[in-house]
Amino acid sequence: MEIDQLIFQKLFKFFKKQKTTNPNSEFEVPLSSITSKLSILSRAITGRPINIFHSEREGGWQGNSFYLPKSISLYNSVELNLKFYIYRLFYLSVQQKLILNFPINHSATILEAQDEAKNNSQNILKELFNEYPLLEKDYVLLLDNFPIQVNKKTKEGFQDFTWMYGRFMKNISLDSDKDDLQNINEQARKNPSVDPKTVIEAQKADDLEIVSIDKKQQEDYVLTHNFEKIDTVDEFDNVIRDFDGDDSLQDDLEALQEYNLKHMIRADDPVHSVYQADYVSNATIAESATIENENRHLLYPEWDFQNRSYKYDYCKVFPKVQKNSAPAYYKKTIEQNRSLLIQLKKNFALLNNKWEQNRRQFSGDNIDIDAATNLFIDIKSNHTPDEKIYVSKRKSSKELALLFLLDLSLSSDAYANGNRILDV
Repeated sequence: MEIDQLIFQKLFKFFKKQKTTNPNSEFEVPLSSITSKLSILSRAITGRPINIFHSEREGGWQGNSFYLPKSISLYNSVELNLKFYIYRLFYLSVQQKLILNFPINHSATILEAQDEAKNNSQNILKELFNEYPLLEKDYVLLLDNFPIQVNKKTKEGFQDFTWMYGRFMKNISLDSDKDDLQNINEQARKNPSVDPKTVIEAQKADDLEIVSIDKKQQEDYVLTHNFEKIDTVDEFDNVIRDFDGDDSLQDDLEALQEYNLKHMIRADDPVHSVYQADYVSNATIAESATIENENRHLLYPEWDFQNRSYKYDYCKVFPKVQKNSAPAYYKKTIEQNRSLLIQLKKNFALLNNKWEQNRRQFSGDNIDIDAATNLFIDIKSNHTPDEKIYVSKRKSSKELALLFLLDLSLSSDAYANGNRILDV
């Protein structure tokens, strides 16, 4: 590192540490201390597998993920800061219910996303107070005590209500498997894993975009020197360099911390350093090192009724993970077979509530004939008789297991000797 670079780095670190003091720091509530409780609450009110992540700033919702501020110290009370988190959680649940978000192919700046959230806030608040009336009192309390900030240029006070309404994010779907990783080559699979030498935690990025590698652009890249001009990070964006395998993460750390790393490239090259961040919702399972092998199967034996023996490893079962879901098809099937569903429920209820006869009891409704016969035999043979000669009916807890077999080949719908196999 050159001497001018070293001096600049020292000065940069010095001024970076000079942060303005927060008067409410003692009342700060970190998200990490209540994440587990908020996760349980969010899943209870939405009925979805909601995950809580800390956001770059005000946060929003995306798929089954709620983004909340990493910590809150807006108010001079721990109770109010906790109320803020609870309010935002219910607010996001209603926003998700109304599906108020940007479409997946929509691009917008942070300010546009904040403005869109503010414009739709009244519709969300109306539904929120209609469904949870008690939250209206907390909302008014949070607004009345919301801090006033001073504009450095105009010296005028203002209130940044983006914290109250968040911002719009892309409305992604977690059920799609279109982004499965397909560029892992066989040579990369055989290469031994490389342990990264440097691991540093990155700044949080809410929106993550998957970028495909332009192999031609990567191969054609030529290092250039621009005199009397410095390219900013934004100007250098979308330029893909070759992966040389050097571990220079520590040297580039200061520059990386000032940039929002929202683009991710899928590659099969080994890594030598890791700039890690929290797992976000729109990064799919395809970010793992392998993909599902369609030829993977399990071997099962087949019974040969003629030779009365098993044919080992005769059948092949190809397991497959069902990634897509169809809620509309589920609801339609339930509606069309409602009468059958009611009948099945009644049958299972009768099976579980069926009275069972318990023989050889001290008391009961009827006499146990076998036990009474043994009683008289014992008396005649001068033996002490067993006094448990009654039968009682009672409900007992049953170890009940239900197995549903789905015949995808429809072989059980065939006929044998004039009878349908499924009915037999």
